[in-house]
Amino acid sequence: MSLCPTSPAFRFSLRNCLACIFVLYLGNHLPAQTNQTHQTPQTNQTNQTPQTNQTPQTHQTPTHVTIRNIYIEGNRKTKPEIILRELDFRLNDTISLSTLTARLQENELNVLNTGLFTSAKISFKEWEGETNEVGLLITLKEGWYIFPFPILEMADR
Repeated sequence: MSLCPTSPAFRFSLRNCLACIFVLYLGNHLPAQTNQTHQTPQTNQTNQTPQTNQTPQTHQTPTHVTIRNIYIEGNRKTKPEIILRELDFRLNDTISLSTLTARLQENELNVLNTGLFTSAKISFKEWEGETNEVGLLITLKEGWYIFPFPILEMADR
């Protein structure tokens, strides 16, 4: 079958190619959506003079957390070592608070990419505020290792 420019099959193929090119172009040139709200800083107009009798702040905001425990739930067949080797952090590692949520989401995907689990969720089980030590809980759902497949045959004499 040859495609000449006047045939309907040629026009259909051309239309599909142009639609694909348009979608790819839009995907590369549109800005990504963000859920951040832009707020302008508010200044207090009533009290512009600085106070000199303030006590200095001694409590510093922590910038890192230390992983003290990793708990795993939902693995019946898979050994914990298999799951732990997919994580990019270990016990007693220190992680920056600014990158903590992104790293946890990335590690959820690492565990899912093994193909052994249908879902994986990493959450905080414990968090000590004084020492800034956390315990992480990894909740998993294992996939089936054997898939049932019915065999249908005709029963003729």
